[in-house]
Amino acid sequence: MGGDTSTPIVWLRKALHSLLLFIYYLVPFYVGGHLVMGLVVALMYDVLVWAHGGV
Repeated sequence: MGGDTSTPIVWLRKALHSLLLFIYYLVPFYVGGHLVMGLVVALMYDVLVWAHGGV
């Protein structure tokens, strides 16, 4: 009985650890993606304003 009760806890800890690692590696990509999108939008806006100003 002891072995049966300990294995789910070990599995749960492993799953939680892998999930934390996944989030840890995903967050920089997520933040970086948002920064890149913000830069692209800002550049497009600048180009549009410059184009309208030029015309």
